[in-house]
Amino acid sequence: MEKKPRNILLTDDHFVVRQGLKMLIAFFYPHYKVFEASELVEAKQVLTEKEIDLLILDATFPEGSSLSEIKNLKQAAPYVKILIYTALEEQTHGPLYLNAGADGFLSKLAEEGEIKIAIQDILENGSYMNRSLK
Repeated sequence: MEKKPRNILLTDDHFVVRQGLKMLIAFFYPHYKVFEASELVEAKQVLTEKEIDLLILDATFPEGSSLSEIKNLKQAAPYVKILIYTALEEQTHGPLYLNAGADGFLSKLAEEGEIKIAIQDILENGSYMNRSLK
């Protein structure tokens, strides 16, 4: 396991999802710093203010889909890796988000071990691809 400190931004409109992910990240990667945003506008602001390595982003928000915002988020922080973390069906929606510029796509049904692998793969290799999307 790598020891380099990383900054992760969790962006989801559901508080409990952010807190659950934050707890898992703290358990698996205690040296990582975690930031939170509940809206896409807030996420873009954090990306311009902090050097975020990984943005874990929900696919849907009350203000709309993050699909059309991936390009804008990458423009705000070209170095950031984006992992879509969603309840949307992987085989249907995954390719859409990956083609839009996301670096990975993960179902909210994933077990904690798969979440750990996704975070590690995307930070170390630049992308994450679940078996169902390969």
